[in-house]
Amino acid sequence: MSIQNYGVVVGHITGDDLVVTGGGPHVHIPITAGSQQLTAAVNVESNQPAPGESSQEASEVLFFVHDGLVPANASLMQALSEGVHHLSGDAGGLAIDMDRMPWLVTKDQMTLLPLGSSTPTILHTKLDDVMKKAIQTGARTYIFGQLYAGGVHDVHKNNGNSGKHAGDNGSFQDGAMFFDWGDGTWTAICIAFQTQAWKTV
Repeated sequence: MSIQNYGVVVGHITGDDLVVTGGGPHVHIPITAGSQQLTAAVNVESNQPAPGESSQEASEVLFFVHDGLVPANASLMQALSEGVHHLSGDAGGLAIDMDRMPWLVTKDQMTLLPLGSSTPTILHTKLDDVMKKAIQTGARTYIFGQLYAGGVHDVHKNNGNSGKHAGDNGSFQDGAMFFDWGDGTWTAICIAFQTQAWKTV
């Protein structure tokens, strides 16, 4: 099985008030994608397992902010119009797969966000800095993940899961955020979970 409605939202960040809402682990980032006002839900906190769940259900976040990146598929992304694009989970196209794209991220590059981290977390702060720069520069932004009516979520690795999320596993369906600064360099933000396996098939 795999996640449903995989795709990418292309547009511009329109707000950097990254408040963690509802006591949950996400911030909600507003993005204008063509004529649509959408939201990207992004994990910025590690979560304890719910009562009765095993430690394998904990959501310990791993993240990597890749500055100075030149994506291998940059020309394909830049050719997209602003808006919402559904993607097939195939190699050689736009779909993201962290296990198979070492130019983007490796597990060794990831930083662990421990349970009980202070709020705002390191990831929250870094994300806030990138959002501010994106607004100031008008950077074109690409947010990959699971599409829904109001935007995009599951903006993280979507493979290597066990337990209750094992049904989400699939290749070439990872979420990630890319920012094109217009000077030939990009920044990517990659998020995964400590419990996820890497180098999956």
